[in-house]
Amino acid sequence: MAWKGTRMMLRIGNDQGPAYSVQRIGKEKILSPIPDPLSPHKGVTLVEVLLAVVILSIGIAGVLRAYAASIGALEISRDTVNTIELLKEKMADVEQDMIEQGGISAGSARGQFAEEFKDYNWTWEARTSAREGLCELAMSIFRGENGTRQFSVVTYAPNKDYEPQE
Repeated sequence: MAWKGTRMMLRIGNDQGPAYSVQRIGKEKILSPIPDPLSPHKGVTLVEVLLAVVILSIGIAGVLRAYAASIGALEISRDTVNTIELLKEKMADVEQDMIEQGGISAGSARGQFAEEFKDYNWTWEARTSAREGLCELAMSIFRGENGTRQFSVVTYAPNKDYEPQE
């Protein structure tokens, strides 16, 4: 069965309205809509999908880097807080010893904390000061053997060996 048909495009309304294709088959006319290339019902191309995946992966990579950086900063701040608390604790021990002994003598000592903080080390050194009756006491707390991050405090304490000259 052979049939002849002609096609023609018809736009209803203004130039912005939908377009229709009119097809004539014999005496019958068939009106069918022509899809608009800018229509929201258009499918997604492979290039658009790949571009979306690339943008999404860049965003996720940025978030993961920020997360890793915040974990590193959190570890450093936790180490700093622990070190300062241990420094305060050791200073309190030295102060208690000074109260019991009536002061401190020139000298030095070093050691390591126990249990949970066994990788933290401490050292203190007392030197006779130019100020009468005082020793300069320097205390340091550091983590590990090399002590790359070290916190120190220097204060003055009564020299128990000081004898005033008249």
